[in-house]
Parts: sequence; structure tokens; C-alpha cells
Amino acid sequence: MHMPSDKCLDPTLALELGFPTVPRETGRPVSRAQIMRPATRVCGTLTVPLLGKPALVLLKITITFLFCAFETISHPKFRSTRLHVPVLSNISSRQKWEHSYPVLKRVDTNVHKAFCSVCMKSFMISHGGLNDVKWHVSIPEHLRGERAQKNTQNLQQFLKRDVLTTVEEKMIAAELTKVYHGVNHNMSYNSIDCDSKLSSVIFNDSQIASKIWLGRTKASSLIYNVLAPASIEEIVEKLRLGVFYSISTDASNHGHIKLFPIIVRFYSPDNGISICLLDFYEDPDEKAIDIYNNIKNRIKALDLDFTNVSAYSADNANVNFGKNNSVYKLVSQDNANILPAGCSAHMVHNVIRYTMEKCEFDVENLVLKVYGHLSYHAQRVQTLKKHC
Repeated sequence: MHMPSDKCLDPTLALELGFPTVPRETGRPVSRAQIMRPATRVCGTLTVPLLGKPALVLLKITITFLFCAFETISHPKFRSTRLHVPVLSNISSRQKWEHSYPVLKRVDTNVHKAFCSVCMKSFMISHGGLNDVKWHVSIPEHLRGERAQKNTQNLQQFLKRDVLTTVEEKMIAAELTKVYHGVNHNMSYNSIDCDSKLSSVIFNDSQIASKIWLGRTKASSLIYNVLAPASIEEIVEKLRLGVFYSISTDASNHGHIKLFPIIVRFYSPDNGISICLLDFYEDPDEKAIDIYNNIKNRIKALDLDFTNVSAYSADNANVNFGKNNSVYKLVSQDNANILPAGCSAHMVHNVIRYTMEKCEFDVENLVLKVYGHLSYHAQRVQTLKKHC
């Protein structure tokens, strides 16, 4: 809006615009100085405020802004992009957007939002629709996330697929067979690793041998996570059929570590008498109550019936078969039918030791002389072999 360039303003126009004026009956024009004067004048029966220059400038800006806003809203292009229903709330358009922007996912709980799998956050689309999406994919945070995804390999590349090819199945079977062979013959992890590398060199024309790789980490994982659980599960399934079995255990020192194996012995119609390792644990305490608690808790953890234990076997130490406080006394409280089975080797050792005490000569000296007589003479050894 432009103000008149003359010095006086028509009273009719001034009244329509809300400017201060004088009574209509005077008919005299109002000067611009009188309009801009910041005061209130009483003009007959009409009382109006006199606007100053800042107020007039503000009024002009307000009227201009409202006019421009009305023209913009009424424009057809603006109505098609701004006042339209959000694109993601429309099913067909949303599917088209998801095809164009694979990282964009719908938010089921709120149709006015979209979720970005790169930035891992949701943003509003209710105001700008497609423009909001284009703005989001152009921000620096989203661009940095896209670059990071391109430089990062997918985890699925390192995992085995559910459907394996024939070569992969044979390769897995070969790796498990080699690891089982190493365990069965007490081979070290270094021997298993060296054998797998040697096989790939010798049988370089084989697709299976060239893909076998059994390092220490992989071989130990196959033993602890595949072979050992499968072996224990096979034993437990047979024992859960109501088979009676005996338990054997003994402490063994491996450096400063004390180890306890739990061995079961049972009879099955298919395999006859079977002796299997059920568990192998570490415990620094060798008291009777500690050994008893470990055996009972591990048997129950495998969901086996403790009443089917027929015998308890261990060495003849007091901690195992003492009269007052021993492992056998504790297990007998839970199952009175358990039989004691001492170690036969310890019994033979005790018999020989007490027998040698009754001899009139030094047995140790006799053994050393016999060894010295035969160990360094090949002819005497051959003569001894003819009589033995």
C-alpha cells in the first residue's frame, strides 16, 4: 500500500483506513503531520488515537504480508504440494516411496512419520510430504550414515546359509571328521591345524580339501560347541530310558588346577557295556561335601534320575569311603541301594606294599640291581626275552 504523495489526506479515505480525522461536517482535509502526531484528539463526538510513523510502518508491513500469504496459498502449485495429504499415508504412494527410498520404512503407530534405517530415527512427513523426505536424505547426518554403510560389509556374508550346497555339506563333514579324529587320538590343536593345511596342499585339485581350514579357534569351537554337546546328549538320551548306571570320579592335578571327571558305566542292548565321560569340571575344594554337591547338581542339571545310580566308584581315600564323613555316606542318604566300588589298582598296590614290608631283603635294591644287569646289555635282554 502506498500513501498519497500530497501533503493532505482526504478525510473519507483517512476514516476508511482507520486514521484519525476531524468531524465530517467541517470538510477540511487533514495534513500528514496531524496524522503522524502520536496523540489522541477529541474531534467533536469522535475520539481517535493519532498514529505515529512506527505504527504506520508496522501496519503497512502487516497488510503486505497478509496479501502475499493469500496469493501464495491460492496458487495451484502450492495447493498440490503443501496442502495435500501426506504421501506416506496413501498406500500406493507409500509403496512407490519405499521403492525409491529403500532406507525409508513406514511407522505403523503413526502415519505422519517415517523411519530411516540409516539414521535409526523417525521424522515428520505431515507438512511437506515428499519434500520432507528429500530434505532428510540430503542432511549431513544421513549422508555420513550412507557412506558408513557402503564401507561396512554385511554380517550375513560371514554366516552359513540355511540351505547349503553339496560341496559345503561335504566340507563341514570333513572338518568335523578331522576334529573328531584328533580328539580320539589325543592330538593337539597345532597338529590338527598343520594336517588341514597339508591336506589342501596335497589334494589341491579337490574342492573340499582346498576349503578345509581348521585353526585353533575353529577346531576348539567345533569340539566344545558341536562334538561335546552331541556326545553328551547321546549318552543322556540312553540314561533317561530308566537304565541303571554307576558313577566314577577322582581328582586330578593339572598344574595348580584341580579337575574332576564324572564317568558313567551302563549296559545297553545295542552296545553292551558302555563307559562314557558325562562331565569334566574344575573345583579347588576336595572335601566330601563339595564332591557330593557337584555330582548331585550336575546329574540333576541333565534331568537324570539319581535313584537309578547303582554304584559309586572312586579311589580308596577316606574322603570317598571313610566311615564317618565321606562321599559314599552322603550319596547313600539319597539312595540307599548304591554300592561302594573301590579302585582295584589301589587295592593291588596296598597288598603289594604290605607284602614287601614282610620281606627280609630290600626290594627296591633288588629291582635296581636287576635293571642295571639287563638295561645296558643287548645279549642279556635277548636271552631274557627267550624265557619270558
